[in-house]
Amino acid sequence: MTASGIKLSKGSRNLAFRLHRLLGSLAAIYILLMSLSGAALVFHDEIEAAFCTPVIDNPAAETVSFSKLIGSVEEQFPGYRAAWIHNKKDPRDYKAIYAQKGAERITVLVDGGNARVYGRLNPLLETLKNFHFDLLNAGPGRQWQGVGAIVLLFVGLSGVILGAPYIKIMLKGNSFPNQVKTWHALLGLLIAPLILNWSVSALSLAYPEQFKGALAKAIGNDAAPVVLARVSGQSLSTDRLAEFIYENFPGEHLLWMKLPAFNSGKYKLVLQREGNPPVKRTLVMDETSGILIEVSSDDRATTADFILGWLKKLHFGNFAGVWSKSIWVLLALIPGSLAISGLYMWWLNRRRRDLSDHGRIS
Repeated sequence: MTASGIKLSKGSRNLAFRLHRLLGSLAAIYILLMSLSGAALVFHDEIEAAFCTPVIDNPAAETVSFSKLIGSVEEQFPGYRAAWIHNKKDPRDYKAIYAQKGAERITVLVDGGNARVYGRLNPLLETLKNFHFDLLNAGPGRQWQGVGAIVLLFVGLSGVILGAPYIKIMLKGNSFPNQVKTWHALLGLLIAPLILNWSVSALSLAYPEQFKGALAKAIGNDAAPVVLARVSGQSLSTDRLAEFIYENFPGEHLLWMKLPAFNSGKYKLVLQREGNPPVKRTLVMDETSGILIEVSSDDRATTADFILGWLKKLHFGNFAGVWSKSIWVLLALIPGSLAISGLYMWWLNRRRRDLSDHGRIS
């Protein structure tokens, strides 16, 4: 019986134990590395702004076109193709171009006033981000992270089943013969809600469209996207699209643009309007038809958008500024400690079994 009073058969507990031990031992190093890199990246925006991103002393009054920014980066880094443009609004900030060559992704800083390439983002921070989000593989790496999230989900659920009885034992005032196993179980129960959130939110980041569609259908909130306009023109280039946005969406800044070559033939745009907090909405435009669709908006957030928003906030710990992030740095290290203690218990069990087999042979 668990601490919640739900009776579990011996077979069910044995199955949970075998699943937890198998998946936990196979994924222990992965969980440890995700734990360490996640803790290091909680303040990555602040670290990047303070130490890794230079400030333009005398920004130009006008900004050059997106095509010139892309051209400068692709000329400076042969073989790489621009995938994302981070169009920061402050003219003192460099524009960031995320470029890919095969499975490798780099972040290049460019002066938005004259398209002069400053250089790459700090290599350590860039490697940490690429590892944590894409396993250093800009191709299928994000999807493999989804597989890792499923494994973490099952490790967390089986851990809750196995650890719940320890609460009941502790409430009765009984002592524990195995301190490592006890603290592993209790610490796992303490962090279990966040482990489950980290795994589910990682799934939503690995498979965003499929996850949102399934969530919307599950809660009966499958709203159709809003068609905003049709962008005309023989060539729907980045410059033509940016010009259309600035002309037809006054008061909104084009913050992000993902290029169709890396998004199944569709432009993905993130617009931002001033506010506290800033108001964002996401648009998608088919490169062939030119139809511009709104897929999400803070102004018209659905229940699915609300749930996804909080999943991501709880994943990164950025819902209450520096205070929540500081707590999340510490909490993010707990799964790593669980991986270490789990490996230690697995090794101890193997050692005892080997000694027992050796004793019988002797």
